[in-house]
Amino acid sequence: MDYIIKNGMGSKNTALNTEKSISLALHNPELLGVSLNLYMTKDHRIVISDTNMVEGSPNYKIKDYTLEELRVHNIGTRVNREEIMTLENVLSDFKGSDKVFVFTMNDEGGDNKIFVETVANVVNNYPNSNLYIKSPSAEIVLYLRDLVRFASVGAVLVNQDTYFLKQNLDFYCLAGPSLCPFWSKQKSEEGVLLMVESIDDEEDAVSTIHEVQSFLNKMYMIIDDSNAFKTIYPVCQKELETLKEVD
Repeated sequence: MDYIIKNGMGSKNTALNTEKSISLALHNPELLGVSLNLYMTKDHRIVISDTNMVEGSPNYKIKDYTLEELRVHNIGTRVNREEIMTLENVLSDFKGSDKVFVFTMNDEGGDNKIFVETVANVVNNYPNSNLYIKSPSAEIVLYLRDLVRFASVGAVLVNQDTYFLKQNLDFYCLAGPSLCPFWSKQKSEEGVLLMVESIDDEEDAVSTIHEVQSFLNKMYMIIDDSNAFKTIYPVCQKELETLKEVD
């Protein structure tokens, strides 16, 4: 089992979703990589952000602004000012990294097709076997499967619907540990890479390990934030060692 951190490794003076927070995550030997959310601006640029809302403008979404307008906003700290990063920034700045990048694309309604086409145009310029793109939207996943050449494509399972299990996808991501019993019962995709996200405490992490034991050799656990990771990691490693001793 390997660990992925969402939004990078933050601290008092390091904001999440910035070049420094991503770099800290990629240089952490205990982490396999980083998970980032993608959104599209008004002028069809792909940016990195935890949500689709604009910092300091609660009534406006990223899609309402151009990239130039978004860069006026400080996404960093009071000490370190930072501009919003684009997908191109991330892939260019960390080109050649052997770590994993997991990107999430949420449903953009009528803009889904142009959203996927724009992401594909960027990703296809950066051949890298360590790129994974996932979405809970069936429309986005199917577009991705047709257009993306240099990334693995997967679905986010948000409920017990088996639609995605019938598709020929590279990986699957459970939207929370509560879906682990459902996945274990299916068993139809054993051998395919599995991810479990929204892990934010030790109890969730340990229960996930026990529910999907047969997938541990090909599973990524996506931890919600760096503070949670500091407590979850040692607990998980201890639990994994215990399971080895039992075997």
